[in-house]
Amino acid sequence: MTLIRRRAAVSAATTIALTATSLIGLMSTALPVAAAPKATAPKATPAPVPGYVRDLGISGATSMVSAAGKLFIGVGDTVQVRDLLGNPIQTISGETGVSALLASPDGSTVYAADRGGSAISVIDAASAIETAHWPVSGCPTSLALANGLLFDSYGCGTSGGIESIDPAAGGPPTDSGITNTFSAAPLLAGYDGEILAAVAGTSTAYAYSQAGPDLSSTTATTDTGWPITALATMGNISELAIAGRGTGQVSYYDNSLDYFGGFASGGDASALAYAASATDGQLAAGLSAGGSAAMQTFDGNTTEQITSVTATAPGQTGQLAAVPGALAFGPDTHGHPNAMIYGLATAAGSSHDYLEAGPANALAVPQLTIGVGSPQYYGGPLLVAVTFPGHPNLPLSLHVHPSSGLAFALPVHTNQWGVAVTNVPVTFSGQIFAAYAGDVLTYHELPGNTATVGYTTASSTSASMVGSFVSRGGVRYYHSAAGIQLQIAVVPQHVRQISVVLQVWQNQLWLSAPPATFTTNRWGVVELYLPTAKPGLIYRARVTTPASTLNRASTAQSPGFAVG
Repeated sequence: MTLIRRRAAVSAATTIALTATSLIGLMSTALPVAAAPKATAPKATPAPVPGYVRDLGISGATSMVSAAGKLFIGVGDTVQVRDLLGNPIQTISGETGVSALLASPDGSTVYAADRGGSAISVIDAASAIETAHWPVSGCPTSLALANGLLFDSYGCGTSGGIESIDPAAGGPPTDSGITNTFSAAPLLAGYDGEILAAVAGTSTAYAYSQAGPDLSSTTATTDTGWPITALATMGNISELAIAGRGTGQVSYYDNSLDYFGGFASGGDASALAYAASATDGQLAAGLSAGGSAAMQTFDGNTTEQITSVTATAPGQTGQLAAVPGALAFGPDTHGHPNAMIYGLATAAGSSHDYLEAGPANALAVPQLTIGVGSPQYYGGPLLVAVTFPGHPNLPLSLHVHPSSGLAFALPVHTNQWGVAVTNVPVTFSGQIFAAYAGDVLTYHELPGNTATVGYTTASSTSASMVGSFVSRGGVRYYHSAAGIQLQIAVVPQHVRQISVVLQVWQNQLWLSAPPATFTTNRWGVVELYLPTAKPGLIYRARVTTPASTLNRASTAQSPGFAVG
């Protein structure tokens, strides 16, 4: 008797013929940088991370500080107040050519130097309202705080000096003893006991020992050998930082201006900022040219780099260039102090100023896990649970990669416990990824973190008989063996290898022929028939779809069939 897989009139199945020699064997098988002297051990340079970039729609900004959870930006005759993402809050008008901003150590007050109006404005940071306006010497340009006094540099032409105001008492200013000493109003940086000064573009820096308003008692001078672009004082470790063009580093000095190292910035820094902590401090640099980053932070004690932030404007390929005097440490959107660095920058070919923001500390690696409950039957749902401790109400993306068909993404949100549970429609086995894009503003975590898990889905196999003229006692009867047709279908539809065992009922037992292997068409269907069969014997077929990368195994049994 011969078992044949034949082409049906309505299917695309191909014809395969198999022969057997006995009732038991009715089937056969078918074909199948600069040195850091204070560092104790070098550390790897951190990989750059993409920062937050926002076109502010303004141009000509001169300065920026962070205070009371807000950003204060000096631009033209205004101080713009914005949130940490750059969204406008309000505008303080009535200024005249804002040249510099400075926040008090406690962040409660912002001082604005009005170069065009020869005045210093006092702004309450919480309410963003100007509370005082102090006349000072002509063209105030830079501001610094030391021992509770507010120092400003002044000079409208070819000379410049330094004076101070007691913020508690208000103006007028007191001369510091440094009068008409400079060729222009110098840049300033200060901490309790010292004021650092240098005219931008010159190579000489001056360190003044500060005793009250007087700066004339002791001075130290250094010729850096390159044009100075920015200054910073690191008060809690009594050291100074100076940046210049063409150096590729931020130079590091003691309070007597003795050089002993450098922060290897890899490009020219035009803005510096410092944030102290209980045990140490951090220096931030905004780069204006060269290098692979827009902003960097360094350990103030070891000079080793902590973070490197890239910032590219839409439509631009190069890094943004920092605006001098517009760099500040600030909180993140959850209020953690000094967790972020914020800067203003410009892009080549654009007249707009951009806000750039990035983490001040090394990014953490997000720890999310994913679990699945694989469907127990064909068509059942894939239950997916993503656990992300400490990340409530957060958008995530599930990426499903089935073993057949196109991959797809599914957005989900964690709940208040940091867990996202959802049913995913799948038919084929595969892998599922929980992807977290990263959040440098709030969670300070690396982007692109994923968790991966494999899942399996069930297949379903059916074996039906067609063409019988009658059914009695669960047995299908045919007029002849030529009419016996067995149709096997597997879902989900795919080309598969299936195993078929033909059995005959004899002596109160089902006797089995060796299994034969067949290949379904792309719809998961194969049709078989028996051209000869011994009348009076009852047959049946047991079909197995083996487990594969597509699905788990499934089985089916045809009804009994006979000629009679």
